[in-house]
Amino acid sequence: MDLELNDEHVELREAAIGTLDRYAPLSLARRYFDGDADPGGLWTQIAELGWLGVGLDRDDPFGVPGLCLLAEQVGRRAAPTTLVDTALVARLATASGGDWAARIVAGEPSVALAMLEAGGSWLSPQLATLAGTYLSRLARRASDEVVLAGEKIGVHHAAAVGLLGVVADLDGAPALVLVDPAAAGVTITPTAGLDPSCAPCRVVFDGVRVSERELLTGPGFAPALAHGLEVAAVAATAEALGAASAALDMAVAYALEREQYGRQIGAFQALAHLLAELHVLRETAWATVLYAAAALEERTDGGAGASAVAKAHGAAAAKTVVEGALQVFGGVGFTREHDLHLVYRRALECAGRFGSSHDHERRVAETLLSAEPVLTGQ
Repeated sequence: MDLELNDEHVELREAAIGTLDRYAPLSLARRYFDGDADPGGLWTQIAELGWLGVGLDRDDPFGVPGLCLLAEQVGRRAAPTTLVDTALVARLATASGGDWAARIVAGEPSVALAMLEAGGSWLSPQLATLAGTYLSRLARRASDEVVLAGEKIGVHHAAAVGLLGVVADLDGAPALVLVDPAAAGVTITPTAGLDPSCAPCRVVFDGVRVSERELLTGPGFAPALAHGLEVAAVAATAEALGAASAALDMAVAYALEREQYGRQIGAFQALAHLLAELHVLRETAWATVLYAAAALEERTDGGAGASAVAKAHGAAAAKTVVEGALQVFGGVGFTREHDLHLVYRRALECAGRFGSSHDHERRVAETLLSAEPVLTGQ
């Protein structure tokens, strides 16, 4: 398994930096606080550049590591995208056949993932075979249609996309129902969230009817969902670490220019040690993300375990890094005027998506406890 970034990966990251610097400066995330943000230009560029399909095909030169590189740069700018959600939905559409995958990858239409429910969690021990998916009886069949009745919460950008990818249980099997947000019976309500630039919404389905054509399921769907959730968890961790890295870079720059008692504050030993420790933590967490991405790309037996380790360590590391960066700035970092809190919010938001660090630590522990003991000696 090759853990080195190749030339294609480096070029992809450089292209992402240039595109996001132009179309997604931190000022775009800030505009969500005032309610006048428009991510349309950014979303058009992402679709035209093919980012929504990165890592989807087996012959893709970028693979899952490429998706993580893109997510990292998205996190650095707290860019308002549905990149990770679309990557998951596109994988499910590919596994189910039909032409939905090509349309979703082209961004026609844009997609939001509707999966989490009130009182539920991203991971559930009862559904471990589906990578811990939390599914409900949201959907039922009625003649040649599927009827949705229930609600989903924390649906990013639901009010701005052209399609909702609703994960639900249908006849005891997982399914993805593709729903037009403007369909009769769909009510979308923007909600307060930790990161306003994610534009979280509550979506209520009141007897919404969709045709079989908008239903994605089948024998290969459950394995695709399991693998897709592992990929999404690692990519979300990459996004969290990207945001945390931006916060740390801000803190280092501030420590080199801010003076106290006639010296740069970065020269004080306590602060220098803190920044060094945060840098090491960031790099080790990023290493687990790249390892997990490579394992998932090659579909090794340890891919799921590597994903759990990456999310467990990476999510916790992202939180520690942004909190440490905040200490460097002191109270000014909490102010609305400072950019630090924009990436701070994104890091915490992504750290909790597709399972928290505690959820995945539990997965790692359960895997280790269920493993066959290794006997040594006579």
